[in-house]
Amino acid sequence: MKLFLFHWPNQHLEYVEVAKSLQKNGHELLYWAYNWKGKEELAKEFGRTVLHDHVDAQNALPPINANLEFDPVSRELVDLMHKPEAIILTMMNKHYEWMNLDERKRTYYKMLSYWNGVLEKMKPDAVVFMVPPHAIFDYLTYELARLKGIKTVVFDGTLVAGSSLIMEDFRVGSARLRSKINEYKNTKFNVSDLSEPYQKYYEQVSKDIPPQYLLAFKNNFSLKKLIVIKSKVVFSSLKDGSIFMKFFSYFKKKVSQNIKKEYCEVESIPDFSKPFVYFPLNYQPECTTSPQGDIYVDLILAIETLAKALPEGWEVYVKEHPVEWDVRGLNYTAYRYPGYYKRIATVKNVKIVPIDTNTFSLVRESKAVASVTGTPVWEAIVRLKPGIIFGHPWYQNCPSIFRVDSVDSARMAFEKITNGYRVESWRVINFLKCLEESAIKYYFDSAEKVKPHLSLKESAECSMKAILEEIISTKNNK
Repeated sequence: MKLFLFHWPNQHLEYVEVAKSLQKNGHELLYWAYNWKGKEELAKEFGRTVLHDHVDAQNALPPINANLEFDPVSRELVDLMHKPEAIILTMMNKHYEWMNLDERKRTYYKMLSYWNGVLEKMKPDAVVFMVPPHAIFDYLTYELARLKGIKTVVFDGTLVAGSSLIMEDFRVGSARLRSKINEYKNTKFNVSDLSEPYQKYYEQVSKDIPPQYLLAFKNNFSLKKLIVIKSKVVFSSLKDGSIFMKFFSYFKKKVSQNIKKEYCEVESIPDFSKPFVYFPLNYQPECTTSPQGDIYVDLILAIETLAKALPEGWEVYVKEHPVEWDVRGLNYTAYRYPGYYKRIATVKNVKIVPIDTNTFSLVRESKAVASVTGTPVWEAIVRLKPGIIFGHPWYQNCPSIFRVDSVDSARMAFEKITNGYRVESWRVINFLKCLEESAIKYYFDSAEKVKPHLSLKESAECSMKAILEEIISTKNNK
């Protein structure tokens, strides 16, 4: 079969070997959007494959020496792609934050023309995404492929024991997982029925221990690393003569209004004696809200929906993501713009709590935990706390979770919770058992300590096996 590869981790030799194996199995690698340096090495082994640098693709630049030009887009195609267009224009906040709306639409039309033309000309049988598509060009290709009936294969990491789910549509989730859930719906498993890695995961998440992925993220912004980064900035600023301008800019942000000051101005100490829903903000920009959050990439919309549906006397406690400020410092962004926190604080029955408020206390004392796609909801479910989601995280098919997409559906969720709904531990364990039996032992770029039970070579080989099974099943069904 003819394949396109996106986000293939070619920085690891093990995955390059897997790509070679795909070719040896008779599959043609037509197009490879690679993420890391190494085109020269890839070109030697994959001379007939169009190799496209991730950064060039993100900048709406075609592959070097590919000689691929296509006609401008038609109104018919633009009309068919209205929903993806809306998502992409917001997705551009990450890479094209400086662009105005018209410039973004111009860039979008250029990308739409190119990737539609590539799919029409090369006619792949399947497009493989090693992570959920979220880099503008790959998400656009994903939507175009689905529009044209081209098979899409998407991996989504679970942060559970080095496992990933494989699916065709990230909005629906894994067919394998849904099948297992249905198969075991009348079975009650115990923790002892889980494999050792899953047992360890379950036990760790059940305790007041910060998750490994968060610790790894915070470590990227440790004092030692920040000193190194800042030293490099100072050195380069001294070299190009911009040191005084940058110092003045930082001092100005420090003494005038900035993102942290605004947050502190509207925060309130939580009152645990009152019933409340805990809503931790997602880190943005990231795949988990764009595109997996759909329209709820606008977190305030999700908060407003919850607030409007609250039972009498309840409140929503909102807390910023613990690393949101580590990345951008004092700067406002397209996702955290001036007045953002003030707008949240003005929503009736909503309070912003201090960022250093203990997360485990907020989960424990809450009536429910809600998020667009955040892992805290899943972790709350493991702790037998009701969870509410708006988007499409990897755990979206868990039967114990409430999915909300309107005020009415939020009211229905709250009605069940107030009437005594409880998360049952055996159902959580069942879901983990279903996950264990349906997930792929593959990790793309995990912060977990998975090497003791899953080597990089094993991960690569498992991903190849899963891809082959997916595309062969498609071929047999035609």
